[in-house]
Amino acid sequence: MRKWSKVSLGVAVMIAISGAYLLFFRSTLPVVTITNNSAQSLKKVMLLGTGFSEGFDSIEPHQTVSRAVHVRGESGLEIRFTTKLGEVRKDDLAYLETSGGYIAHITIDEKLAVSCESHFNGY
Repeated sequence: MRKWSKVSLGVAVMIAISGAYLLFFRSTLPVVTITNNSAQSLKKVMLLGTGFSEGFDSIEPHQTVSRAVHVRGESGLEIRFTTKLGEVRKDDLAYLETSGGYIAHITIDEKLAVSCESHFNGY
């Protein structure tokens, strides 16, 4: 009985350490938020950078979405999307790294112009 208690305690400790490790590194992945302030639905939305390509089927007018991205090393940030008016593509939006709490907020305005504010949130 005592042997099982030590084994159970060891397993519980390992699970707790693994969970804390994953939570810490998951929370420090770069996060990209997109806000669509236009009257257009954004279709086939793609976020691109070194080691990642994240897609959204659509982002509706006045909708905001966020996604953690799995950057490989250092990366720039690019967005691509289509509307009924055509394709929009904008690169060199932000600098991101694998971890460290980088945050980028992309805004699409009423004229479909793309802007981005980004900052390093630290550990």
